[in-house]
Amino acid sequence: MILLSVRLLFHWGFWARPLIMSARQPTMTVPPPTVFVGALARGLAELLRARGRGVPEYRRAGGRYYVPLAQDLGRCVERVYFRLLRGGVSAAVDKTRVFQGPYIRLDNLRDPTQRFAVRDLGKAYAPGAEAEFAALVREGCEVGEGDARISLDAAALVAAAHAVTRLGPAEGAVAVADAAAMRWEDCVEVRGVKVLDMPCPYFPWGSGELPPPWRVERFIDWRDPRAWSDERIAIDEGGMVVYAVPESAWSTLRVEFPPCLTLLGAVEAIKMVKCGSFAYVDPRL
Repeated sequence: MILLSVRLLFHWGFWARPLIMSARQPTMTVPPPTVFVGALARGLAELLRARGRGVPEYRRAGGRYYVPLAQDLGRCVERVYFRLLRGGVSAAVDKTRVFQGPYIRLDNLRDPTQRFAVRDLGKAYAPGAEAEFAALVREGCEVGEGDARISLDAAALVAAAHAVTRLGPAEGAVAVADAAAMRWEDCVEVRGVKVLDMPCPYFPWGSGELPPPWRVERFIDWRDPRAWSDERIAIDEGGMVVYAVPESAWSTLRVEFPPCLTLLGAVEAIKMVKCGSFAYVDPRL
C-alpha cells in the first residue's frame, strides 16, 4: 500500500455540493473524499496525455454517462484523509452569476437573456489556507484502458498529484506545494509525541462516541461506481462511508482541525501512525 500525501494552498476556497440538492444550496465546510479522488483522477489523465495517450473525459453506456478513469481510481483507493494545516474555513451563501444552460426550457433556448442567472450559492472561504489530503492506494492497481493504461506506483502518483490544479469545480483553484509517496507498511504507531500536536485529518469511523469537536458525517463512497456516473443521485446509505470530521458538514461556523491529541484517551482502541512528518488515524482497530 502507498500513502500519497499532497500539501496544497487554496486560492479563495471551494464549494462542495451536498447530494441531491438544487443550484440554490449551502456548501459542505469540508471537502468530501470524492473531491480528492476526482482531482487525482484528473491529474492521472494529464499525466497520460503528457505521455501521448488520450483519455476520454466520460463515456456513455446503456444510456448512462460515467467517468471511466475516476471509476478505476476509486476502486484502487482504500482510504482518504484531509486536514487544514493552517487557516480555517468559513461558509457563506452568496449571490453568484452562473450559466444556467441545463435549466433552460426548450422553448427558451434561443433567448439570450435566459443563458445566465443570479443564484444563491454556498461557498466555503479559505483564502490562503494550507491543507493536506492523503490517499491510501493499492500499489500496482491498474487504471485506464488500452494504450492509456497505467499501473499505480509511487512515481506515477506523485506526478499526478503535481498535475492537480483544482478541487471540485474549476473555480476551486489550488496550488500544490509538495507531494510525497510512502509505504504504509513503514508507518509506525505513535502516542504522546510532538507530531500529535499537529492538526488531525478527518478519517473513516466505525461506531462509538467521539469527543468534541469531532462529529460523525456521511460521504459518498468513492469506491462505488455510481459515484462517478449519472446514477450518483440514486445512491443510498449502502453507497455512503462514515467519517469523523471536526464539524458538521452543514455548519456555517468557522472550521478548524484540532490536534490528534484530542482523540487520545477519549476514544478506546484507536491507533495513530506516523508517516513522514504527519500522523494519521488507522481505523482498523
